[in-house]
Amino acid sequence: MGDHSAATVFSLGDKVTVIEDVVKSGKNLKGLSGSVIHTWEKCDVDPTCCCAEMVDENLAVHVRFDVDDNADDSEEAGGNGVFDNDTFIYYFAESELVVKKQEEDTITSVSVGGRVLPTEYYKSVYDEEQEVQPSGLDPTIGAATTSTGAATTPWDIGGGKPQPSIVKAYEEGKLRGRILDVGCGAGENCIYLAQKYGVTSIVGCDIAPGAIRMAQERVRQIMEPTTTITKSQQQEDSDASSSLPTFWTRPEFFVASCTEIVDTYQCLDDEANDHEANEKELFDVTIDSGLLHCLSDDVAKVYVQNLAQLVKPSTGRVYVGCFSTKNPAESWDNPRRLSPEYLEQLFCTDHGWEVISIVDTWWSRPPGRGSSQGAFSMALWMEARRIVC
Repeated sequence: MGDHSAATVFSLGDKVTVIEDVVKSGKNLKGLSGSVIHTWEKCDVDPTCCCAEMVDENLAVHVRFDVDDNADDSEEAGGNGVFDNDTFIYYFAESELVVKKQEEDTITSVSVGGRVLPTEYYKSVYDEEQEVQPSGLDPTIGAATTSTGAATTPWDIGGGKPQPSIVKAYEEGKLRGRILDVGCGAGENCIYLAQKYGVTSIVGCDIAPGAIRMAQERVRQIMEPTTTITKSQQQEDSDASSSLPTFWTRPEFFVASCTEIVDTYQCLDDEANDHEANEKELFDVTIDSGLLHCLSDDVAKVYVQNLAQLVKPSTGRVYVGCFSTKNPAESWDNPRRLSPEYLEQLFCTDHGWEVISIVDTWWSRPPGRGSSQGAFSMALWMEARRIVC
């Protein structure tokens, strides 16, 4: 008699379809599609150990079903109507499942548009001396810009303001705990989040040393307000110092390429702590506020795999804001415009991710650089969960 107590056909992340009659709460699951989230494996040390005896051969494969993957299952649509909630988990024998045929893992020309600029360009933008003026310090925002409050780069929106999508995500309770901002630029989003309750630490990294210097200077000005507010200014507004923002946690910044975050952060973490490398604390959330659409396909793939090594499995999230292919191609040069299909292919189970949602949004841009609708461009906002590999 064959031993079916350990799964050998399916692997974590496989997309599968139920091919046999399997009844759950009086409903037949045959025909539903889901994702493998756990498979029973025997002990490598002793294949005859008692663990195998404790496992029913019908429970060797654990599958999660999502209502979005089974749109035709409603009773109104003629399906089985097994979904009481958006998702549920059930257990199967391998003979009751088959691997669902996957679409070819290619990115078509329809999925992206626009030009990728060289890395040196993004570094050079911050190389020019840009003095951080005290009069540009907005007490309600906590960041400095030029003396006129204007944006200092082609993507900063001015006034030291964070992207509205970041503000919305925080207000929805999605940005909490330890947060990593990749491609943080001059630190606007980091400085905003550092002032918010529930954010226990915020770390930003960027490939441009000039951007990191500017972010650190902004933090210094907030931490040492007397160095940036003159006596005459204090006399004009006696409450200026008291109205300056305060940090729940001080933002930290480091220089790193998005394809080398793991190695760079690991080195910094080892220098700061005596504990073993495998014990270092992972992040609860990573945010990408306009970085991904600046990357080529090859670089983006490595980047996404790097992120997976820095985020807590099962509970960790990544939030990505990028320009959308809905922006007209005729008037668009750079950065790239991305589609939902591109994001789904990139943040796939093979790379350690499961896409939760992708929604349309508006991305704030510096005045004069927006679309015909104003200083905004059409964008996508994606949430993905770090899965257990």
